[in-house]
Amino acid sequence: MTTTDPRLGTVLRDGPRLGLRFVRTFPHPRETVWAALTESRHLRHWFPADLVGERHPGAPLRLPFWPEHVTRYGIAEPVVEGTVEAWEPPSRASWTWGGDLLLFELEEDGDGTRLTFTTWLARASGEDAAGTAAGYHLCLDLLEDLLAGAPRPTAGIPDDAEAAMRARYRGAVGGP
Repeated sequence: MTTTDPRLGTVLRDGPRLGLRFVRTFPHPRETVWAALTESRHLRHWFPADLVGERHPGAPLRLPFWPEHVTRYGIAEPVVEGTVEAWEPPSRASWTWGGDLLLFELEEDGDGTRLTFTTWLARASGEDAAGTAAGYHLCLDLLEDLLAGAPRPTAGIPDDAEAAMRARYRGAVGGP
């Protein structure tokens, strides 16, 4: 995506595969950001699902959507299966979620932490990818709020904010 807004994700293409990369910097130590990325009590403030299972490479995961997401989005299958691909506290975590691969990398950045989040999508259609990009962008905004001490409910993002963010990504990933 060509933009002057560094908070927007970058669209990645590898043959037919489509991915997204987001980079955010937080004024917190890696351990604090790691906890926000991996602990249920924090996940519920920014990520649409919990992580249930052992945390080591190869371990199966269950990712149950939070009840408010199931209700808001009419999710028919409220639990998605996945597998831990990498677990290296406090610097790297990766897991599959359905067919998508999610990778969170944390690096010290001065007095703070730089998060690089990359996801490779199982479904690369333009509209699905635009929705996924918008969703993760807004999730990372919620993560920033959580780390700033001002958590918001994850299902409380206004519909018009989601639609506007989806439109911003639509041209970069293709689609109607």
